Amino acid sequence: MMKKILVLLLGTLLTAAVFLPDVMSQKAINKYSNENTKFEFLGEKCAFSGNGSNLDNLATTPPIDLSGVTSAILEINTEIEILPMGSGDYGYIKISINGGSDWTILKGEIQGYTPEWVTWEIALDNWSYPNILIGFEFITESDSISGGWFIKKIDVKGNHEIIYTEDFSEYDTGDPWGEWTVTVQLQPPNAPPNTPTITGQASGNCGTNYDYTFVSIDLDGDSVYYYVDWGDETNTGWIGPYASGYIITRTHNWSEKGDYNLRAKAKDDIHGEESKWGSLKVTMPVSRSQSQPSIQQLLKSLYLKTLSKNAIFFQVIAKLLGLW
Repeated sequence: MMKKILVLLLGTLLTAAVFLPDVMSQKAINKYSNENTKFEFLGEKCAFSGNGSNLDNLATTPPIDLSGVTSAILEINTEIEILPMGSGDYGYIKISINGGSDWTILKGEIQGYTPEWVTWEIALDNWSYPNILIGFEFITESDSISGGWFIKKIDVKGNHEIIYTEDFSEYDTGDPWGEWTVTVQLQPPNAPPNTPTITGQASGNCGTNYDYTFVSIDLDGDSVYYYVDWGDETNTGWIGPYASGYIITRTHNWSEKGDYNLRAKAKDDIHGEESKWGSLKVTMPVSRSQSQPSIQQLLKSLYLKTLSKNAIFFQVIAKLLGLW
């Protein structure tokens, strides 16, 4: 059983490693549109780095005056789909005090996938200069599959007051922002979890406990619930949530001889979308009475064996004494 679980886990990891980045990338490509502005109400205006191979796209803010500021912070509302396939795609947040002739990296080698908007904060306490520029650079390799980098809002706060802000609301879709453009990011439809894979004993004895494992992957990264129908008019109800791809184990026994259709489905914990049913045919060909003799049957068998042996003993004694 342990060997089967390990094989299943390895297969799940390999499947995720091969297909998940491509799926993420395809979702990323489908999440923005520069032309279909009629769908603008469905998404949010944001600066977009572009995507593709061999890019080096840099966008910068206008000059920001932080002179005399003792405490400053940069807040960025962003979403990234920078996939480390070959480790050649990166994002960088940089700062310059001389008009862009020289840059210092504030946050470097940005990679990863954020399924929703997140806010990053970067301290600027050491940059009390009159004309600073903040740059956002996106670099890709020759076989890049990254979806790109999106920035919805930028705030620079000095001494707890907003000194500079940009939410791109004044831009038209497709307007340039440095080497980036302003686009409308469309949210893709949620995908239901994959059909659960079920492993375990396909045949056995009634009344014996057997372990069964269940696993499903949600391509949106949502946690999942499981519903297991044992095929004998009993079920687990919805159990969970569990992390996507996490293998769970449940134990069950069937009390009656017969064939059973063990089924399981999964649903994500965010949208409640359900997967298709996964199934496993289970046969219990040996009844409890056949597989486990009762105490009465054991005693009866012992009595008959003892009686038989004693009968032969008395027959031998009777012949020796001339009584038979």
